[in-house]
Amino acid sequence: MHSYDENREGRDGSWASLASWATARAMAPNGSLPVPASTTPLIMATGAPGGGFSLYGPAFATLAERSLHLPIAFRASGGSAANILLLEQNEAQLGMASLAIANQAWMGSARWTGGLKMRGFRALYPIYQQQLQIVALAEGKILHLDDLAGQRIGVGPRGGTGAILAPGLLRATGIHGAKLVAGGYDQQIAGLRNGSLDACAFFGASPLPAIARAAAGGQFRLIGLTSPSSNAARAVDPGVSPSVVPRTALPGLTRPVMTIGSPAMALARADLPNSIAAALTEAALLHQANLLAAARIAVPAQDVWQAGINTVAIHPGAVPVLRRHGMVVPDQLIGKPLGLPKLVKG
Repeated sequence: MHSYDENREGRDGSWASLASWATARAMAPNGSLPVPASTTPLIMATGAPGGGFSLYGPAFATLAERSLHLPIAFRASGGSAANILLLEQNEAQLGMASLAIANQAWMGSARWTGGLKMRGFRALYPIYQQQLQIVALAEGKILHLDDLAGQRIGVGPRGGTGAILAPGLLRATGIHGAKLVAGGYDQQIAGLRNGSLDACAFFGASPLPAIARAAAGGQFRLIGLTSPSSNAARAVDPGVSPSVVPRTALPGLTRPVMTIGSPAMALARADLPNSIAAALTEAALLHQANLLAAARIAVPAQDVWQAGINTVAIHPGAVPVLRRHGMVVPDQLIGKPLGLPKLVKG
């Protein structure tokens, strides 16, 4: 595992050494081969401290280096949208994003995309289920979803799923007049404690690390959605669906809490060699339980490759691995193996 270095060698030159590594590894008797010293680490865009991506990324980098001898450095970011932009700019070659945000990028359908259809990335595999987690002080004035109207709500880092989806999702559920504030997870939990925020609506791994730490003190309540509000949110964005936070996810929960969610997916540049995409996907799926445990994630992802819901193309190198692990991969979602399409104005 490596730290990110902006003065790394050009990425085009590293693809050749990575492809050579993959070919040699496939021919090795035990499938294990040290990486040549000239190989430049792949950069994996992760997320902000206090979120699930910030834990999963380093765990995945450690796995890749130990099991594949493939060096991966990780780069902190705001989250899903920020990661896709880094992939498009070749500032990262691997990343993570929620399905809802990846769909927006692929179709150029949200304001943050500027109307550009971003087609320089591909999906590798589903990681875990992200969920909307709304928290308020246990002894405060926010008891139910309707109480959020007109309140100050923290939505997590700029570039993250929560900051992008929260305005539309809250409006869809009938919450109007709220002042939404972007910021770091831990800082916004602190703002909830000191009264500068009335609630936080984060979208991420369940339990989100920042919320889990806060819940350990017993000062917070988790605000659930009703069936009508969940369905209304889903109508706004087909990338989200009804979901349930299990009772065991957080200290103090006495019952499961209804919410909405969107699967988090591992992403790669479209020009990542097929052999590398296959090796990374195989390692992640084989060691899925260990990776989720390292990231302290309670809700794993389900099979998300459904045409009409997922519009993002899947990396062709990952496809045979996904199918071998029992996932249904529609043919129309398999991305082109070579070449990077230019950004397309929607």
